[in-house]
Amino acid sequence: LCASIAHQAALRSATNISNLSHSLRVVMVQSKLCKGLGERYLPAAGVGCGLRRGGIMIVMTELLTPETIIRGARGEYKILGLIGRGGMGAVYRAQRLADGTIWALKEMRPQQDAPPTEAEENRRLFEQEAALLEQLRHPNLPVVADRFEYQGRPVMVMEFVPGQTLEDRIRETNATLLEQQVLGYGIQVARVLHYLHSLTPPIIYRDL
Repeated sequence: LCASIAHQAALRSATNISNLSHSLRVVMVQSKLCKGLGERYLPAAGVGCGLRRGGIMIVMTELLTPETIIRGARGEYKILGLIGRGGMGAVYRAQRLADGTIWALKEMRPQQDAPPTEAEENRRLFEQEAALLEQLRHPNLPVVADRFEYQGRPVMVMEFVPGQTLEDRIRETNATLLEQQVLGYGIQVARVLHYLHSLTPPIIYRDL
C-alpha cells in the first residue's frame, strides 16, 4: 500500500485530497470506511451562529443543541446529539424529518481565534471534501445526502454508520487484534484505495 501511494502521489495529474481523511475510517459493524474525525471529543451546548464583518468570518463557539431544526437544500434535519468535534468542525447525529432516517450532519466550525486566511482555507477544503464525496460511489465510502450553508457555515449531511474506530477497539479489548481481523480491515482499505486511484484523475488519500 505504501509503495502504491508513493507512486500515485508522484502523478502530477492526481487530485491530492488530504482533508478526505475526515470522511474515512474502518468500521467493525458494517464493514465500511466512513465518517470520523480521528480525535476525542467533548460535548457542549448552545446554538452556534456565524456572520461576516469586514470580510472576516466571525464564528461563535457554541454547538448546535438537540432538537434544533436545520433546513437544508434537500430536506430538514433535527439535531439529536453531538457525535464528535475536532479542530475544523463538529459532527452531529441528525434525523431527516421527511422520512425519519438517521444521518451524520457535519458542519465546519473553525476555532474562534483562527486567522482569517486559515479560516477561509479550511472552508475551501471543507467544501472541496463535500463536493468530492458527493461524486464518489463505493461500498466503503459514505453517501452524501445534502450540502448547504447554515448561519454562515458550510454543512454536509452524510450516511451515518455506527461502529468503532480501530483505536477504540484496541483500547476496549486491551490486546492486539486477531490476524484475520487485521487482514479483513486491510482488504477494505486496499479496495477503497484502489477505487480512488483508478479514478480520472486519481484521488490520493494522504492521511492513511
